[in-house]
Amino acid sequence: MATPSPSASDFLLLPLSFPNDAPNIAHLHYQTMLSTLPPSTPAPPEESFNTATLPLIFSRFSHPNPIAYKLVPSPPTSPEKIIGYIYFTPPSSPDTRTIEERQKELRGEVAKSTSPTDKELLFHLKWENAELKEKYFGPGYKERFWELESLVVDGGFQRRGLGSWLVREGMKEVERRVGEDEGKEGRKVEGVVLVANPAGRRTYERAGFEYLGGRPVRTVEMRDDHMHLWFWKRFG
Repeated sequence: MATPSPSASDFLLLPLSFPNDAPNIAHLHYQTMLSTLPPSTPAPPEESFNTATLPLIFSRFSHPNPIAYKLVPSPPTSPEKIIGYIYFTPPSSPDTRTIEERQKELRGEVAKSTSPTDKELLFHLKWENAELKEKYFGPGYKERFWELESLVVDGGFQRRGLGSWLVREGMKEVERRVGEDEGKEGRKVEGVVLVANPAGRRTYERAGFEYLGGRPVRTVEMRDDHMHLWFWKRFG
């Protein structure tokens, strides 16, 4: 694939592969986590972070038929260094679980989280995320939209247009698949949705995503990475 600009000529865009890429993804998330820690908070050892994070990565990236790309140096290093990655999930079947069942599962996920955020606060933030998705994207949105689940670029390689490149290439593949599947099983895909932190707003708006709204602002225990924004890009 062609590089997006001379500044990205030292990178390759390749399919993301699991389980092979899981350790490198965990390292990328560790670096991202370090960038969000308050100055007074000690960093956990990477080994313990990976022990807690790898099962979550395998769970999160277990969707059938995703679209997933990674950026690596050109030529690739050994062991391979992942500069960034993007991960889209296709529309899914209706969620028939009760609220109680969904909250129980979420509490289990929060209990395993490596986030420095208080567990009870983290649960309420994640539950609020789910409610705001329904508000901004509409009930049953999972059946009608692809979702851009994750976009991460190493902090040392940001501001080079690499995140925008990943979004553009991922969206091309989403649109190709939607075109192939149009009309199958009577389901019409309406577009792509995503939730991001404010730092990513420019990247997504430049890719044609529309900002729908954000989390209500609070002054207690709210870090920048909690202040999520909601976007969509509709087809047609």
